[in-house]
Amino acid sequence: MKTILFITLILVYSVANCMTYYVSPDGIDHANYGTIEKPFKSIQFGVNQLSFGDTLIIRSGRYEESIKIPQLTQNSNKTRTKIKNFENETVIIDGSDPLKPSWRKQGGNIYSTKINNDIWQFFANNEMQTSARWPNAKAWSAEMWDKDTSSIQQSKDSSDGLFIDAEGGAELRKANKSFKGAIAVMNVGSWLSFARRITAHEPKSSSFSYDKIGNRYHHKIANGSAFIEASSACLDHPGEWFFDKDTKILSWIPPQKKHPTKFNIRGKTRTYGLTANDTHNVHIQGLKFYACTFNIMDCNNIIIENCDFLFPSYSKRMLKVIDKPQPTTFYGNNNALKNCTFKYADGTGLDFSGENGLIENCLFSQIDYGCVGGLHDCMVNVRNTKNLIFRQNTLNTGGNSVGVKGGSNGLFELNRVTNQGLMQHDGAAIQVDYDRTNGTIMQKNWIHDHIKFALRFDTPWLDATLYGTNGILRKNVIWNAKPIVPKGDAHFIYNNTAFSNDIVDIAIFSDKKHGGINEKTVTKNNAVNQLSGARSSLASVPGITFSNYVAKAGKPHNELSSYLVDPNQLDFRPKKNSPLIDTGTTNLIDSEYRGLAPDIGAYEYGDTNYWMAGYKLAHASVPIPKSNSTNQSIDRELIFQQGYKAVRNEIFFGTKTSNMKKIATTDASHNIIKLSDFNITLKKASKYYWQVNTIRKNGQYITGPIWNYTTESF
Repeated sequence: MKTILFITLILVYSVANCMTYYVSPDGIDHANYGTIEKPFKSIQFGVNQLSFGDTLIIRSGRYEESIKIPQLTQNSNKTRTKIKNFENETVIIDGSDPLKPSWRKQGGNIYSTKINNDIWQFFANNEMQTSARWPNAKAWSAEMWDKDTSSIQQSKDSSDGLFIDAEGGAELRKANKSFKGAIAVMNVGSWLSFARRITAHEPKSSSFSYDKIGNRYHHKIANGSAFIEASSACLDHPGEWFFDKDTKILSWIPPQKKHPTKFNIRGKTRTYGLTANDTHNVHIQGLKFYACTFNIMDCNNIIIENCDFLFPSYSKRMLKVIDKPQPTTFYGNNNALKNCTFKYADGTGLDFSGENGLIENCLFSQIDYGCVGGLHDCMVNVRNTKNLIFRQNTLNTGGNSVGVKGGSNGLFELNRVTNQGLMQHDGAAIQVDYDRTNGTIMQKNWIHDHIKFALRFDTPWLDATLYGTNGILRKNVIWNAKPIVPKGDAHFIYNNTAFSNDIVDIAIFSDKKHGGINEKTVTKNNAVNQLSGARSSLASVPGITFSNYVAKAGKPHNELSSYLVDPNQLDFRPKKNSPLIDTGTTNLIDSEYRGLAPDIGAYEYGDTNYWMAGYKLAHASVPIPKSNSTNQSIDRELIFQQGYKAVRNEIFFGTKTSNMKKIATTDASHNIIKLSDFNITLKKASKYYWQVNTIRKNGQYITGPIWNYTTESF
């Protein structure tokens, strides 16, 4: 008993004596500083003072540092070392340095200057400028993501080491300049892309030679494409820049024909703003990373929360480096990434590995236009995880063939994936390979406006003996995409809603030569237009199938969307009196339902909560009906996505923004507002305003935007 009391006293004493230090740009790095009145100047100096359980609080400012967290010795299971911003102040960790050159004008609108350090990314007034390229396409524009216009297409007469431009679109011969010495970024491996030095090219030629790729060069030659970077010959468009690493000359065409001195310019000189190795139990929160990211290796129990990453990683092709860009890396066990955003990265958006991890409420947007990498590179790579929870995330606009490549026994739920695979062939929004399928669950995801397969359990194409089993695909909604494709066998495909997809909505793949077994797969309670045993045509469905509603095969021959409340407004619930209600069958995976029997599809009629996939903002968002909608029913129920960490919602409604009244305070688990329950009767041809304010557990009150809609006139 005395021993237990002694240990308890030590732990209490240790926690009570944890130190809190402060950092500010106007501080001084001295051992006698570190208080809020006399802060340290640099984050690194502050981090170096930390013992386990201490807290480092960073005041607002721009810190041009590459911070290394030292190994910290754990002395309590319940105490974490904390590194965070001060209250709501903006802390920027910057991977770029300011440039103050002396410009001289060259021909045309090109300006040049000599700088001291190598840079591989260039910013003007905090906006990334476009690495000089051909064909021209402004960085992160819709044009850049259109492979048909921003790349040249490979002729079937090409071979490894020789790229021949097919006729049509942008044509190499019309460029009328030599790109010898430039870097060609080529998607010539279907789901693989490569960067190679151009060894020979003549003006007006339709082909160029490059350093060979080798056995990874793909047989689908006619599907290849390429664009060219890292050459002064590419510099011909406003906003483009080029850096010659040998002469240290930076050349730039400023946008809007302005003089370069009108801009605050910066160059990327650091990839990682924060690194850690063999460090444990650290909580990092509230930081903004600009032109840099983090590299965490062999660390356990790390939480990164409420952080934003703008331009986190970028290729070094401007320095003639053809390797893939260094990604955001998070390796270790029991780690968590929560409520973070990653925007505008060339290269993998996140490489996350380890056991029992969590990635929750994160946004990945505009990731990997070059796609240079290996076999398993993708937008978010979690292939080497076990028991990962990947929840409530949004992936929007990516080049790589795969959005998320999953690991073993993972749970992928409430994610929203759009516009993936724009710069490569093959792939899927969320994909798990055969050796990691067993125990994987994909549920309640929205996959839409996506040119590749939606959800896929994959197998090696040329080895029929390798396939996965016991995967679960349930309650997902798929539209404007290619189908759900579970390869392997003994899967459970339940209660999915899929419509308006490319020919087939769910393909229970039956090609046994290519991993399509599915003799024991159970497919039931799915609501689709077309259910098939093939991916792009109609074929008999293998396995056990029952209680599926196939609208195209029904009588009357109909579209599934006609039985849903309003898919255009993201309301995928079954309509009243639709054939989807109470016509499903029970199962062991999900025994909860309303009415006499389960409904068919992803949503239950009459439920008071409408699950919504994707990244949650701090305030309520995704209103149904969408703001400014017209011709809405006077009986329209109002639905919204709750704010992040909401516990309650306050609902306001009125005919003008000035007369909105609070009509209800609801629990956060109820996001369907039936106005008649509050004695509100709507009129036709009238405009209404509504608002949802978020209340968090800590009492924080977050005001939401005001939305409006107009009712039908007849």
